[in-house]
Amino acid sequence: MAKDKKTEEQNPLEAEILREVAEEMKEEQAKKLWKKIAPWLMSAVVVALAATGGFEYTQYRSRQQAQADAAALQDALAAVQSGQIMQGAERLKALRDSSTSGYRSLAGLYYVDTLLKDGNINGALDGLDFVANDKKAPEALRSLAVLNKVSIAVDGDNPDYDGLNADLDEVLKREDAWTADALELRALIALRQGDAEKAQSCFKQIMALPNANEAKKLRASENLNLLQQKTEAEQAQ
Repeated sequence: MAKDKKTEEQNPLEAEILREVAEEMKEEQAKKLWKKIAPWLMSAVVVALAATGGFEYTQYRSRQQAQADAAALQDALAAVQSGQIMQGAERLKALRDSSTSGYRSLAGLYYVDTLLKDGNINGALDGLDFVANDKKAPEALRSLAVLNKVSIAVDGDNPDYDGLNADLDEVLKREDAWTADALELRALIALRQGDAEKAQSCFKQIMALPNANEAKKLRASENLNLLQQKTEAEQAQ
């Protein structure tokens, strides 16, 4: 992919400043997103589903079927945790492909986790696309899938920044609990492209979000200040 025109026009000093801020942001993103998904999913999924359209197991299939899917998911995860990763992965994929309950999305996300542990990045990205594009999945989990896809793909070979921004657009349209995270990733992409102005705009939007928690607002403020301080310090030399 050709370099962004704006990046080409920057002087080396400015480009280095943006790179440093982008890498610090990326490190923070890595701490927040996929590495936190496993303990979060089982405890918060019902809340997330309920918040995105009145989730009830009976809306998908019978409660009995949902309980069977829950048992199948637990068995698959037990296999993974006992070291039988490939066997567990096969069970997770089978549940993802066959279930019509809310556990379909959970199985899909845990399946992606097994692919990442196995180093199958392309398979993981495809798996995240599966969940992100599943119109029967709760929007909160579809947004989560998009965020993790972008977080992984942005570090790949020749990332399609336009395509990744289009994916983030879908999350931002929902105005859900993941809006601040989507804006952080958009700021990261902007910094990778050398667009400090756009990155600063994203940070300011996060700080203005009424539903963003204080930690995210503080991080946005710190990133904004960091970008400004690095620029001022280099200019003073």
